[in-house]
Amino acid sequence: MRPLLAALSAAVLVSGPAFAQTACPAPEAMQPASGRLPFVQTRHLSGIEEPIASTGYVEVSGSEVVWTVMDPIEVRTVISDEGIRQAVEDGPLEPVSSGGVANPMVSESGLIDLLKGNFAAVGSYYDVEEPASDGQGPWKVRLHPKNADVAKYLTGINLTGCDSIETVEIVQSNGDVMNIRFGTE
Repeated sequence: MRPLLAALSAAVLVSGPAFAQTACPAPEAMQPASGRLPFVQTRHLSGIEEPIASTGYVEVSGSEVVWTVMDPIEVRTVISDEGIRQAVEDGPLEPVSSGGVANPMVSESGLIDLLKGNFAAVGSYYDVEEPASDGQGPWKVRLHPKNADVAKYLTGINLTGCDSIETVEIVQSNGDVMNIRFGTE
């Protein structure tokens, strides 16, 4: 499940962090990301008091997304149309079991469309809720999975941003929550 969460984290990243401004365009106006972007990730695990923090970077290209956690331990996750592969420390990239496109958690999560920056396809996989905004500050979007198999693991994804996605909150059905802030290490 952890590789999928890394994949979802990378999937919702459709552009780099925004600079402060007063008016924010709609989320649909974002352009797909490319290049390298640092992140700070904090995991709140159900039943554990202290959150687990990690830092790293995500690299986005037209064909794949590479999500690399550098601290506290190096874990590189490569997400593409062929599936999900992962390497720990300097080990070889190995397929993540059931990580291929045929896996419902990949095919029914909207992962492939999101990885390609197709934010317009989100509505095919998620009920999209955009709380009312005055249009002057960051926007918020809540995604709730439509697929029952995905919903067994994922309650929802909360996004905030302006010109781009700045924060992601992934809420799992077991009570675990992952928060990601892009643009800082």
